[in-house]
Amino acid sequence: MLKLVKYSEKHIPALLENLNNRKISMWLFLPVDPYKEEDARKWLEFCRESEEKKDNFLFAIELESELIGGIGIHKRYEHSCEVGYWISEKHWGKGYAAEALNKITKLAFEELMIERIQAFVFEGNESSERVLEKCGYEYEGYLRKSHKKGNTFYNSKLYAKIK
Repeated sequence: MLKLVKYSEKHIPALLENLNNRKISMWLFLPVDPYKEEDARKWLEFCRESEEKKDNFLFAIELESELIGGIGIHKRYEHSCEVGYWISEKHWGKGYAAEALNKITKLAFEELMIERIQAFVFEGNESSERVLEKCGYEYEGYLRKSHKKGNTFYNSKLYAKIK
């Protein structure tokens, strides 16, 4: 059974393995490459601080106690948030991203009283687009040079779901 749990020290090895996989990291807004243990520890601290502030709700995706991905919502305004997620390569195509996205969408709408959830997808990431569409998110637009990693600009697509 898929669970969304708080990140902890036990997740560091899987974070390092997965976030150093170019097939995963190329689609993420990660500012660092390579992803090191120090980065994972900073991430854990950020998760703890976010929980206290209640501005980001960040979860490890576990299957049978194994970290297989991550998902989070980031409050942008009182009524809206942004969602982001990733799944380990060996678990691609099994419906886990959609299951996790449905769970966090329900949390945002029912517990956090969010009215709008949006997601940015780098141009070319059709798999992530399919996950969003499967979960009822609608395409809203194409944004040129909307994100920057290092010295490279990326185009993205905007998807959203309204309560």
